[in-house]
Amino acid sequence: MPTTAECGLPEVLVSTVNPVALPAGAPAEVIDTIAVATRRIMADEKLQADLRGLAIEPVADADAARSAAYFSAERERWAPIIKAAAPGWSERLLVEHRPFGIGCRAPGRSA
Repeated sequence: MPTTAECGLPEVLVSTVNPVALPAGAPAEVIDTIAVATRRIMADEKLQADLRGLAIEPVADADAARSAAYFSAERERWAPIIKAAAPGWSERLLVEHRPFGIGCRAPGRSA
């Protein structure tokens, strides 16, 4: 399968992100508990090596503010494209959440 650059779209950047997220309004103590546990898990060197072996770059040091900014920017970036491609699209499809910044991202992509 050709890359987007090979298709004549060198500036297109698409990545897969696998965050841990909670619904908007989740209690801070729940977020903190899950964040601590997830950071501990994501710090495991064997897990990180296994993920990298699958071309997944683990992210164990992101925080809620960086993650929220990332997802907000992604919503803004993709909304016009989705609206143009899918007439009748609903703004409700953009689900608000409270990410706390632990997860994985494609190599070369910043959180």
